[in-house]
Amino acid sequence: MPIANEFLRLLAGPARRLTAARGVWDSTLQLFMAAAAPDLCTVLIVEDDPDSREVLSRMLSAGGCLVQARATVGEALLLLEEWEPSHVLLDLMLPDAGGIVLLRSVRRRNIPVRVAVVTGAGPESMAVENAIRAGADAVFHKPLDFREIEEWLELV
Repeated sequence: MPIANEFLRLLAGPARRLTAARGVWDSTLQLFMAAAAPDLCTVLIVEDDPDSREVLSRMLSAGGCLVQARATVGEALLLLEEWEPSHVLLDLMLPDAGGIVLLRSVRRRNIPVRVAVVTGAGPESMAVENAIRAGADAVFHKPLDFREIEEWLELV
C-alpha cells in the first residue's frame, strides 16, 4: 500500500472523532481523503434506522473504509452530486422514496459504483427481483451478516 494511502487511513480516526464536535469537518475531510486516494474503499450507506446506520458505519470504518451515511434518498442524491463512492449499501425501504429510486438514478447516471441493497424481504420477493433488474450488484437480507458485506467490499 502506498505511503499516502496509509497516511490517509490514519487520518480517518481523528476525522471520526471530530464528528461529535464538528460533523461538517468529518464529511469534508472524508471527501478530501477519498479524492486524494481513489483506491481506498469508500462506502455510502443509505439507511433510515439510526441504530443500523451507526452500526454499519462503525463496522465498515473499522474495516478501513471511508464511510458517509445518509437517511434518505434525497440526502444520498445530494451527496452523490459531489462524491463518487466505490460502493453503496442501500436499504430498500426509506422514508422519502424506495431505495430502487436511488439505484435507478445511479445506473441512469452511469456512476461507476457497486450497489448492494439491504432488505427484510425474503429472497423470493418481488422487491429483490426488482432490485436485481434495476442493477443491484448484490442483495443482503436482514438480519445482516457482516462477513458477507466485508467479502462484497473485498475487505477480507
